[in-house]
Amino acid sequence: MRGLTGKLLLSLFAVLFTAGLLEGAFRLLDLRGVHRNRSRDWNHALLSPKERLPGVWMQFRPNTSFRLDYDSNPRGYFDRDNGLSYRINRHGFRGPDFERRKAAGTFRIAVLGDSFTFGEGVKWEDTFVKRLERLLAAGAGSEIEILNLGVSGWTSKSEVRFLEQAGLDFEPDLVLVVYVLNDTKYLPRLEVWEGFRTAYEPEGILRHSYFASWIYARVARHVQGQRYVEALVEGALQQRGRWEKMLSELLAGKRIAAEAGAGYAVVIFPFMYRLDESYPFAVIHRMVEAALREGGIPVLDLFPAFEGESYTRLWVHPSDQHPNDRAHEIAARAMGEFLETERLVEPGQRGF
Repeated sequence: MRGLTGKLLLSLFAVLFTAGLLEGAFRLLDLRGVHRNRSRDWNHALLSPKERLPGVWMQFRPNTSFRLDYDSNPRGYFDRDNGLSYRINRHGFRGPDFERRKAAGTFRIAVLGDSFTFGEGVKWEDTFVKRLERLLAAGAGSEIEILNLGVSGWTSKSEVRFLEQAGLDFEPDLVLVVYVLNDTKYLPRLEVWEGFRTAYEPEGILRHSYFASWIYARVARHVQGQRYVEALVEGALQQRGRWEKMLSELLAGKRIAAEAGAGYAVVIFPFMYRLDESYPFAVIHRMVEAALREGGIPVLDLFPAFEGESYTRLWVHPSDQHPNDRAHEIAARAMGEFLETERLVEPGQRGF
Protein backbone atom coordinates (compact mmCIF):
# COMPACT_ATOMS: atom_id res chain seq x y z
CA MET A 1 0.00 0.00 0.00
CA ARG A 2 2.82 2.36 0.84
CA GLY A 3 4.39 1.66 -2.52
CA LEU A 4 1.12 2.23 -4.35
CA THR A 5 0.45 5.44 -2.46
CA GLY A 6 3.92 6.68 -3.26
CA LYS A 7 3.47 5.98 -6.95
CA LEU A 8 0.11 7.78 -6.98
CA LEU A 9 1.58 10.79 -5.22
CA LEU A 10 4.52 10.79 -7.61
CA SER A 11 2.17 10.59 -10.59
CA LEU A 12 0.03 13.40 -9.19
CA PHE A 13 3.12 15.53 -8.63
CA ALA A 14 4.27 14.85 -12.19
CA VAL A 15 0.87 15.85 -13.58
CA LEU A 16 0.76 19.05 -11.52
CA PHE A 17 4.36 19.87 -12.37
CA THR A 18 3.70 19.38 -16.10
CA ALA A 19 0.50 21.42 -15.91
CA GLY A 20 2.42 24.17 -14.14
CA LEU A 21 5.11 24.20 -16.82
CA LEU A 22 2.48 24.33 -19.55
CA GLU A 23 0.63 27.13 -17.78
CA GLY A 24 3.85 29.09 -17.47
CA ALA A 25 4.72 28.54 -21.11
CA PHE A 26 1.27 29.58 -22.30
CA ARG A 27 1.42 32.72 -20.18
CA LEU A 28 4.88 33.51 -21.50
CA LEU A 29 3.64 33.11 -25.07
CA ASP A 30 0.36 34.88 -24.21
CA LEU A 31 -1.74 31.97 -25.52
CA ARG A 32 -5.20 31.82 -23.96
CA GLY A 33 -8.78 31.00 -24.75
CA VAL A 34 -10.40 34.07 -23.19
CA HIS A 35 -9.97 37.62 -24.43
CA ARG A 36 -11.53 40.96 -23.62
CA ASN A 37 -13.44 42.72 -26.36
CA ARG A 38 -11.33 45.25 -28.20
CA SER A 39 -11.72 48.87 -27.16
CA ARG A 40 -12.91 51.31 -29.80
CA ASP A 41 -12.64 54.98 -28.91
CA TRP A 42 -14.22 56.61 -31.95
CA ASN A 43 -17.38 58.48 -30.97
CA HIS A 44 -15.59 61.79 -31.55
CA ALA A 45 -14.75 60.62 -35.07
CA LEU A 46 -18.34 59.90 -36.13
CA LEU A 47 -20.80 62.31 -37.72
CA SER A 48 -24.12 62.71 -35.94
CA PRO A 49 -27.25 61.39 -37.68
CA LYS A 50 -28.17 64.93 -38.69
CA GLU A 51 -24.80 65.44 -40.38
CA ARG A 52 -24.83 62.22 -42.41
CA LEU A 53 -26.07 61.87 -45.97
CA PRO A 54 -29.67 60.61 -46.25
CA GLY A 55 -29.84 56.83 -46.18
CA VAL A 56 -26.18 56.43 -45.13
CA TRP A 57 -25.83 54.54 -41.86
CA MET A 58 -22.52 55.90 -40.61
CA GLN A 59 -19.87 58.41 -41.69
CA PHE A 60 -16.55 59.44 -40.24
CA ARG A 61 -15.85 63.02 -39.35
CA PRO A 62 -13.21 64.49 -41.69
CA ASN A 63 -9.71 65.18 -40.36
CA THR A 64 -10.00 63.05 -37.23
CA SER A 65 -8.35 59.91 -35.91
CA PHE A 66 -9.16 57.10 -33.50
CA ARG A 67 -7.73 53.86 -32.13
CA LEU A 68 -8.66 50.21 -31.80
CA ASP A 69 -6.87 48.44 -28.94
CA TYR A 70 -6.68 44.77 -27.93
CA ASP A 71 -5.75 42.93 -24.75
CA SER A 72 -2.69 41.31 -26.34
CA ASN A 73 -0.46 41.28 -29.40
CA PRO A 74 0.04 37.58 -30.23
CA ARG A 75 1.35 38.15 -33.77
CA GLY A 76 3.52 41.14 -32.87
CA TYR A 77 1.68 43.16 -35.52
CA PHE A 78 0.20 45.96 -33.41
CA ASP A 79 1.98 48.94 -31.88
CA ARG A 80 3.39 49.06 -28.36
CA ASP A 81 -0.11 49.68 -26.93
CA ASN A 82 -1.52 46.54 -28.61
CA GLY A 83 -3.54 48.39 -31.19
CA LEU A 84 -3.55 50.61 -34.25
CA SER A 85 -4.41 54.23 -34.98
CA TYR A 86 -6.61 55.20 -37.92
CA ARG A 87 -6.45 58.55 -39.67
CA ILE A 88 -9.53 59.94 -41.39
CA ASN A 89 -8.85 62.28 -44.30
CA ARG A 90 -10.65 65.44 -45.36
CA HIS A 91 -13.24 63.42 -47.31
CA GLY A 92 -14.19 61.29 -44.31
CA PHE A 93 -12.37 58.12 -45.30
CA ARG A 94 -9.33 56.29 -44.03
CA GLY A 95 -5.90 57.19 -45.32
CA PRO A 96 -4.10 60.21 -46.73
CA ASP A 97 -5.89 63.01 -48.52
CA PHE A 98 -6.63 62.77 -52.22
CA GLU A 99 -7.95 65.22 -54.78
CA ARG A 100 -11.65 65.18 -55.54
CA ARG A 101 -10.90 65.51 -59.24
CA LYS A 102 -8.57 62.89 -60.67
CA ALA A 103 -5.44 63.81 -62.57
CA ALA A 104 -5.42 63.60 -66.35
CA GLY A 105 -4.41 60.19 -67.68
CA THR A 106 -5.32 58.44 -64.42
CA PHE A 107 -7.61 55.43 -64.14
CA ARG A 108 -9.41 55.77 -60.82
CA ILE A 109 -11.15 52.94 -58.99
CA ALA A 110 -13.54 53.67 -56.13
CA VAL A 111 -13.81 50.77 -53.69
CA LEU A 112 -16.96 50.78 -51.55
CA GLY A 113 -17.32 48.48 -48.56
CA ASP A 114 -17.58 48.03 -44.82
CA SER A 115 -15.02 47.35 -42.08
CA PHE A 116 -13.32 44.68 -44.21
CA THR A 117 -12.55 47.33 -46.84
CA PHE A 118 -11.75 49.99 -44.25
CA GLY A 119 -9.22 47.52 -42.86
CA GLU A 120 -9.97 47.30 -39.15
CA GLY A 121 -6.99 45.72 -37.43
CA VAL A 122 -4.75 46.18 -40.49
CA LYS A 123 -2.15 48.86 -41.18
CA TRP A 124 -2.99 51.22 -44.02
CA GLU A 125 -0.22 49.98 -46.30
CA ASP A 126 -1.32 46.36 -45.77
CA THR A 127 -4.98 46.80 -46.71
CA PHE A 128 -6.10 45.03 -49.87
CA VAL A 129 -6.94 48.40 -51.42
CA LYS A 130 -3.34 49.66 -51.17
CA ARG A 131 -1.94 46.25 -52.14
CA LEU A 132 -4.21 46.13 -55.18
CA GLU A 133 -3.16 49.62 -56.21
CA ARG A 134 0.51 48.58 -56.08
CA LEU A 135 -0.19 45.39 -58.05
CA LEU A 136 -2.11 47.17 -60.80
CA ALA A 137 0.37 50.05 -61.00
CA ALA A 138 3.23 47.60 -61.52
CA GLY A 139 1.64 46.18 -64.66
CA ALA A 140 -0.07 49.25 -66.10
CA GLY A 141 1.16 51.66 -68.68
CA SER A 142 -0.77 54.52 -67.12
CA GLU A 143 -1.46 55.84 -63.64
CA ILE A 144 -3.73 53.75 -61.42
CA GLU A 145 -5.37 55.28 -58.36
CA ILE A 146 -7.64 53.38 -55.98
CA LEU A 147 -9.76 55.20 -53.43
CA ASN A 148 -10.68 53.36 -50.24
CA LEU A 149 -14.28 54.43 -49.61
CA GLY A 150 -14.93 51.75 -47.02
CA VAL A 151 -16.66 52.69 -43.76
CA SER A 152 -17.13 50.38 -40.79
CA GLY A 153 -20.75 49.40 -40.36
CA TRP A 154 -21.84 50.22 -43.90
CA THR A 155 -24.43 48.05 -45.58
CA SER A 156 -25.10 47.68 -49.29
CA LYS A 157 -27.75 50.36 -48.95
CA SER A 158 -25.30 52.83 -47.38
CA GLU A 159 -22.69 52.10 -50.04
CA VAL A 160 -25.06 52.67 -52.95
CA ARG A 161 -26.67 55.73 -51.36
CA PHE A 162 -23.23 57.25 -50.90
CA LEU A 163 -22.25 56.43 -54.47
CA GLU A 164 -25.39 58.12 -55.75
CA GLN A 165 -25.10 61.26 -53.63
CA ALA A 166 -21.35 61.84 -53.37
CA GLY A 167 -19.23 58.96 -54.67
CA LEU A 168 -19.45 59.92 -58.32
CA ASP A 169 -17.99 63.33 -57.46
CA PHE A 170 -14.63 61.54 -57.22
CA GLU A 171 -14.85 60.69 -60.96
CA PRO A 172 -14.31 56.93 -60.75
CA ASP A 173 -13.70 54.95 -63.92
CA LEU A 174 -14.62 51.76 -62.08
CA VAL A 175 -16.75 51.21 -58.99
CA LEU A 176 -15.85 48.09 -57.03
CA VAL A 177 -18.27 47.08 -54.27
CA VAL A 178 -16.79 44.66 -51.72
CA TYR A 179 -19.71 42.73 -50.30
CA VAL A 180 -19.65 40.92 -46.94
CA LEU A 181 -22.63 38.75 -46.03
CA ASN A 182 -23.72 40.83 -43.06
CA ASP A 183 -23.99 43.89 -45.33
CA THR A 184 -27.55 42.66 -45.93
CA LYS A 185 -28.46 43.51 -42.32
CA TYR A 186 -30.06 40.11 -41.77
CA LEU A 187 -27.90 40.06 -38.66
CA PRO A 188 -26.21 42.67 -36.49
CA ARG A 189 -22.94 43.63 -38.07
CA LEU A 190 -19.78 42.80 -36.13
CA GLU A 191 -21.80 41.58 -33.16
CA VAL A 192 -22.33 38.31 -35.00
CA TRP A 193 -18.66 37.54 -34.37
CA GLU A 194 -18.67 38.71 -30.77
CA GLY A 195 -21.54 36.29 -30.26
CA PHE A 196 -19.57 33.60 -32.04
CA ARG A 197 -16.67 34.03 -29.66
CA THR A 198 -18.79 33.92 -26.52
CA ALA A 199 -20.34 30.71 -27.86
CA TYR A 200 -17.08 28.84 -27.37
CA GLU A 201 -14.98 30.77 -24.85
CA PRO A 202 -15.00 29.07 -21.41
CA GLU A 203 -16.72 30.38 -18.31
CA GLY A 204 -16.04 29.79 -14.63
CA ILE A 205 -12.72 28.59 -13.27
CA LEU A 206 -11.31 27.66 -16.69
CA ARG A 207 -11.21 31.35 -17.62
CA HIS A 208 -8.35 31.88 -15.15
CA SER A 209 -5.98 29.38 -16.75
CA TYR A 210 -4.27 30.27 -20.02
CA PHE A 211 -3.51 26.64 -20.85
CA ALA A 212 -6.92 25.17 -19.90
CA SER A 213 -8.90 27.98 -21.55
CA TRP A 214 -6.85 27.68 -24.75
CA ILE A 215 -7.49 23.93 -24.99
CA TYR A 216 -11.19 24.35 -24.17
CA ALA A 217 -11.66 27.14 -26.75
CA ARG A 218 -10.02 25.17 -29.56
CA VAL A 219 -12.26 22.17 -28.94
CA ALA A 220 -15.44 24.13 -28.26
CA ARG A 221 -14.98 26.29 -31.36
CA HIS A 222 -15.60 23.19 -33.48
CA VAL A 223 -18.70 22.24 -31.49
CA GLN A 224 -20.52 25.19 -29.90
CA GLY A 225 -19.06 27.63 -32.44
CA GLN A 226 -20.18 25.48 -35.34
CA ARG A 227 -23.70 25.16 -33.94
CA TYR A 228 -23.87 28.92 -33.45
CA VAL A 229 -22.84 29.67 -37.05
CA GLU A 230 -25.12 27.02 -38.54
CA ALA A 231 -28.05 28.53 -36.65
CA LEU A 232 -27.15 31.95 -38.06
CA VAL A 233 -27.09 30.62 -41.61
CA GLU A 234 -30.41 28.85 -41.17
CA GLY A 235 -32.02 32.01 -39.83
CA ALA A 236 -30.46 34.18 -42.53
CA LEU A 237 -31.80 32.06 -45.35
CA GLN A 238 -35.32 32.65 -44.07
CA GLN A 239 -34.96 36.41 -44.55
CA ARG A 240 -35.87 36.35 -48.24
CA GLY A 241 -37.18 39.89 -48.33
CA ARG A 242 -33.94 41.33 -46.97
CA TRP A 243 -31.86 39.46 -49.51
CA GLU A 244 -34.03 40.75 -52.33
CA LYS A 245 -33.70 44.28 -50.98
CA MET A 246 -29.91 43.98 -50.80
CA LEU A 247 -29.69 42.61 -54.33
CA SER A 248 -31.85 45.43 -55.65
CA GLU A 249 -29.45 47.90 -54.01
CA LEU A 250 -26.43 46.34 -55.70
CA LEU A 251 -28.23 46.28 -59.05
CA ALA A 252 -29.10 49.95 -58.59
CA GLY A 253 -25.42 50.62 -58.03
CA LYS A 254 -24.67 49.30 -61.49
CA ARG A 255 -27.21 51.67 -63.03
CA ILE A 256 -25.85 54.66 -61.08
CA ALA A 257 -22.27 53.90 -62.13
CA ALA A 258 -23.25 53.31 -65.76
CA GLU A 259 -25.07 56.65 -65.97
CA ALA A 260 -21.77 58.30 -65.03
CA GLY A 261 -19.87 56.24 -67.58
CA ALA A 262 -18.11 54.10 -64.99
CA GLY A 263 -17.66 50.35 -64.88
CA TYR A 264 -19.10 48.33 -61.99
CA ALA A 265 -18.26 45.02 -60.32
CA VAL A 266 -18.85 43.23 -57.01
CA VAL A 267 -16.44 41.22 -54.88
CA ILE A 268 -17.83 38.77 -52.31
CA PHE A 269 -15.51 38.60 -49.29
CA PRO A 270 -16.02 35.46 -47.15
CA PHE A 271 -16.06 35.28 -43.39
CA MET A 272 -12.84 33.86 -42.01
CA TYR A 273 -14.35 30.61 -40.77
CA ARG A 274 -13.96 26.97 -41.87
CA LEU A 275 -12.39 27.76 -45.22
CA ASP A 276 -12.89 24.32 -46.73
CA GLU A 277 -15.67 22.18 -48.21
CA SER A 278 -17.63 22.61 -44.97
CA TYR A 279 -17.77 26.42 -45.25
CA PRO A 280 -21.30 27.07 -43.92
CA PHE A 281 -21.94 30.25 -45.91
CA ALA A 282 -21.31 28.70 -49.34
CA VAL A 283 -25.02 28.47 -50.15
CA ILE A 284 -25.39 32.22 -49.58
CA HIS A 285 -22.35 32.99 -51.73
CA ARG A 286 -23.86 31.01 -54.61
CA MET A 287 -27.23 32.70 -54.24
CA VAL A 288 -25.75 36.22 -54.29
CA GLU A 289 -23.34 35.51 -57.14
CA ALA A 290 -26.04 33.96 -59.35
CA ALA A 291 -28.40 36.90 -58.85
CA LEU A 292 -25.73 39.49 -59.62
CA ARG A 293 -24.49 37.68 -62.71
CA GLU A 294 -28.07 37.47 -63.94
CA GLY A 295 -28.16 41.25 -63.60
CA GLY A 296 -25.08 41.54 -65.80
CA ILE A 297 -22.65 42.41 -63.01
CA PRO A 298 -19.12 40.93 -63.03
CA VAL A 299 -18.66 39.10 -59.71
CA LEU A 300 -15.63 37.72 -57.90
CA ASP A 301 -16.21 35.27 -55.05
CA LEU A 302 -13.03 35.36 -52.98
CA PHE A 303 -13.74 32.07 -51.20
CA PRO A 304 -11.71 29.93 -53.66
CA ALA A 305 -8.70 32.17 -53.01
CA PHE A 306 -8.95 31.41 -49.29
CA GLU A 307 -9.94 27.76 -49.52
CA GLY A 308 -7.60 25.50 -47.60
CA GLU A 309 -6.22 28.28 -45.39
CA SER A 310 -6.26 27.93 -41.61
CA TYR A 311 -8.95 30.46 -40.80
CA THR A 312 -7.79 31.37 -37.29
CA ARG A 313 -4.43 32.37 -38.77
CA LEU A 314 -6.24 34.94 -40.90
CA TRP A 315 -7.88 36.70 -37.94
CA VAL A 316 -6.75 40.13 -36.83
CA HIS A 317 -6.78 38.87 -33.23
CA PRO A 318 -8.40 35.98 -31.31
CA SER A 319 -11.07 38.47 -30.22
CA ASP A 320 -11.52 39.99 -33.70
CA GLN A 321 -12.32 37.82 -36.72
CA HIS A 322 -11.75 40.56 -39.27
CA PRO A 323 -9.29 39.50 -42.00
CA ASN A 324 -5.70 40.31 -41.07
CA ASP A 325 -2.84 41.55 -43.26
CA ARG A 326 -2.20 38.05 -44.65
CA ALA A 327 -5.87 37.77 -45.67
CA HIS A 328 -5.72 41.21 -47.29
CA GLU A 329 -2.72 40.07 -49.31
CA ILE A 330 -4.60 37.00 -50.58
CA ALA A 331 -7.63 39.14 -51.45
CA ALA A 332 -5.57 41.72 -53.35
CA ARG A 333 -3.93 39.10 -55.56
CA ALA A 334 -7.28 37.51 -56.41
CA MET A 335 -8.83 40.90 -57.17
CA GLY A 336 -5.96 41.82 -59.45
CA GLU A 337 -6.42 38.61 -61.44
CA PHE A 338 -10.17 39.20 -61.58
CA LEU A 339 -9.85 42.74 -62.94
CA GLU A 340 -7.41 41.52 -65.56
CA THR A 341 -9.54 38.54 -66.60
CA GLU A 342 -12.70 40.63 -66.82
CA ARG A 343 -10.77 43.37 -68.65
CA LEU A 344 -12.11 45.98 -66.27
CA VAL A 345 -8.87 47.94 -66.16
CA GLU A 346 -7.10 48.30 -69.48
CA PRO A 347 -5.98 50.97 -71.95
CA GLY A 348 -8.76 52.49 -73.99
CA GLN A 349 -11.24 52.65 -71.15
CA ARG A 350 -12.48 55.91 -69.72
CA GLY A 351 -9.66 57.62 -67.83
CA PHE A 352 -6.73 56.17 -69.80
